[in-house]
Amino acid sequence: MEWLQAELKVREILIRDSASPFEIEVLERWKTDPDLADVREMTALAKFPEDERDDWSIFWKAVDQVITLGRPVASSSTH
Repeated sequence: MEWLQAELKVREILIRDSASPFEIEVLERWKTDPDLADVREMTALAKFPEDERDDWSIFWKAVDQVITLGRPVASSSTH
């Protein structure tokens, strides 16, 4: 989880600084990447201890927030 959290922080900075659509696309891919399904899908997370489940839930909410942060900037640049 630590490397994903670090990666998210870097991508958030890049989105804030440059509104890079690429960075948003990467985070959106995380949400469908089969390699991350075990730490994203509710059925898989149900097998984790409650504190780990909560940590992953918080992480994925943060991913959504960063994506949302970048979307208005990316969409306004196309108008």
